[in-house]
Amino acid sequence: MKLLLNAVQCLKCDQVIVSTHRHDFKGCKFGQIAVDGGLEYTRRVGKLDGYVERCAWVWDKFSKPGDAAGKYIVWSPGGTTNPGVAFDHKEDAEQSAKELAARVPPSDWYVALLTHVPR
Repeated sequence: MKLLLNAVQCLKCDQVIVSTHRHDFKGCKFGQIAVDGGLEYTRRVGKLDGYVERCAWVWDKFSKPGDAAGKYIVWSPGGTTNPGVAFDHKEDAEQSAKELAARVPPSDWYVALLTHVPR
């Protein structure tokens, strides 16, 4: 899998903290939670029960950068994706998200348009 977004949301201040590159250590304004690693690794520091995971991953089916660009993926905040599936049309991805929400925890699945797949 490839990491597309390395982020958490603090439950105290509601801030979404994003790490964009390796060793990019960033914390929320109250110092409750910090994120590190960019697209290389995921590291969390702080109150580990005080945040919601906001990472997005895509499966390695798209082996070359750009293979999935312009396609829609279905993902959950826990970093789970619909394995190896990308959709050309948003409506198809939304239908897949509804079906996954009915049978695969967590129940909150989202649709994201990939504009860039990191190398």
